[in-house]
Amino acid sequence: VQGTEKMTELSGKSREHLSRCVKKYLGVTLSGYINELRANYAANLLLHTNSPVLAVCFECCFQNVSWFYSVFEEKYGLSPGEFCRNAAPVSHTDTFTV
Repeated sequence: VQGTEKMTELSGKSREHLSRCVKKYLGVTLSGYINELRANYAANLLLHTNSPVLAVCFECCFQNVSWFYSVFEEKYGLSPGEFCRNAAPVSHTDTFTV
């Protein structure tokens, strides 16, 4: 169970009720919200791991590679590969001191 079905299950509400609430409070459809979450997760994986784009696509529960590319490009204005190439290197040596 993934996507809207899982979100509905977790909420304990009907799909219709959940969809209305997401639209009312977040201004997007339920599936649009889930796709945004998946795109954010994909961007995080692309920035912080060495996973190939295809592996990230399936890790983020996209069943279709072309849909993944469409959602990602709509959110970030770049393909996942371009996003990786344009990302600044992440330094894991930066730490906070207390």
